[in-house]
Amino acid sequence: MAQDLKVLVMHNNQDVLRDISVILSFLGEEVISSSLSEWRSVIDNGSITPEQLSVIFLGADELPVEEIVKELHDWDEGVPVLGLGEVRLDGLDDIVRRKVIAQLDFPLNYNKTLDSLYRAQVYREQMNVWVRTFKEVEHSFAKVSLIAIEQQKLTLILLLALSAFVTTWKRNHIAFRSIHSRMDHYVS
Repeated sequence: MAQDLKVLVMHNNQDVLRDISVILSFLGEEVISSSLSEWRSVIDNGSITPEQLSVIFLGADELPVEEIVKELHDWDEGVPVLGLGEVRLDGLDDIVRRKVIAQLDFPLNYNKTLDSLYRAQVYREQMNVWVRTFKEVEHSFAKVSLIAIEQQKLTLILLLALSAFVTTWKRNHIAFRSIHSRMDHYVS
């Protein structure tokens, strides 16, 4: 990986945490280890910013990790996550689910691990300020259009009411005038 970038490894099993840390240290990565519940305090105590992390390894034995992935996404959406073992992400939004770029089985496969680290590096390099800004704008437009699609009947009724209001405001419709002549009486 790039110089001065660290790898955060989170797991609830201390043996797996130690093994992954040793393997990544052997590959030349600077490793920060943490349990699932203490990752925030480890980051804060080490004065680590999101820009200093290249990838996060995340795994759990029989525990759901959806909330942790959401917390990681809220903390920094640019840091990719590699899942260790069977990581279920069923309850997550599609945008947050894409943060987990690969699932690695334990024990680790050397080629798949190196490939995943390379993919994480590319993901991290491409996630810059302009991409984040574009994603935010794109997601806000998508949310607005989804609301319009969900409320299609209401949107159509409001649009018709608005057009009727603008039309009657700009032109004096005959039904709104008082009757002054015989022609007005026939027309209305």
